[in-house]
Amino acid sequence: MIKVSPEINKNTANNIIKKHNLAKNSVILSAYNGGELAAYAAFNENGHSAEVTVFEIIGCTDHSNQTYEQKFISELLVRAIGNYAANRNMVYITGENNNLFFTAVSLGVNSSKDSVRIFIPALFKKCDSCEKERNI
Repeated sequence: MIKVSPEINKNTANNIIKKHNLAKNSVILSAYNGGELAAYAAFNENGHSAEVTVFEIIGCTDHSNQTYEQKFISELLVRAIGNYAANRNMVYITGENNNLFFTAVSLGVNSSKDSVRIFIPALFKKCDSCEKERNI
């Protein structure tokens, strides 16, 4: 089972902060698969945006060619960032992170390799079949 949540292990959080030279107030969300760290993202709250500075999938050396599991974890991580940000009245996920770009594209977001801007409500829109079931 994959669990995505804010990083609660202070050692892991500090190692990520040091490795990427992040600000101490960076928000770090981690994805654990069976108790093992599978991915993490760091971002800063910047007005109406969650500005992603780090987006890492453990063991992924080429984000343009992810395995099925890596794509699944990437999408979960982006949606977790969106959920965290939306609960704090932010409306965008932004970043100049090439790793985030490939996940944004797979989610159908128009982005350039130079910058990503994801409208958070679009991540959580209801699908057509959900609306049809509700109207039955």
